Amino acid sequence: MKLETVELVPVEPVNIKQTANGMAPTSQALVLIDQTPQNALISTAVPHLIQPQREAIVDLLLLGMYADQHISLTEQDAFAAEVEKLGWAESHSPGIYFQQAVPTVREAILTPERTQRLLQAISARLDNVDVMKFAIEKFSTMLCFNGTTEQEALLLDQVMATFFAAA
Repeated sequence: MKLETVELVPVEPVNIKQTANGMAPTSQALVLIDQTPQNALISTAVPHLIQPQREAIVDLLLLGMYADQHISLTEQDAFAAEVEKLGWAESHSPGIYFQQAVPTVREAILTPERTQRLLQAISARLDNVDVMKFAIEKFSTMLCFNGTTEQEALLLDQVMATFFAAA
């Protein structure tokens, strides 16, 4: 599966140790992720997933791709590989799902309230602590592919807070 390249607005990655205002980003999880070799984050074991959980993980990965408003080829390739690993129910077309999911995610990143509503919907569809942990692992990896911005660090905090509040 090859995705079309879309570049919204170039954003310079922020060094995870220091942001533009000289302060460290708030995400402790992202600091740990930044210190972990990227390959160590890539899990080979996919938990048993039902289709709504697969779709929720796809939404979360898309959110990770669009969070910095720049989609790199590396992110696209990683996204395609992860979707392939997740599998997909034969009765559902991934292409049609992506056509619906991308506008939803792009709309969600416009305001913090919309992002929160999307995260709550994703969390409800994941509906299992182990699947949530798996999804966070994949999301964290997606954030690291082209450098990590402060905005992405804050988003990871928001994802973790939303998911674990629901768990």
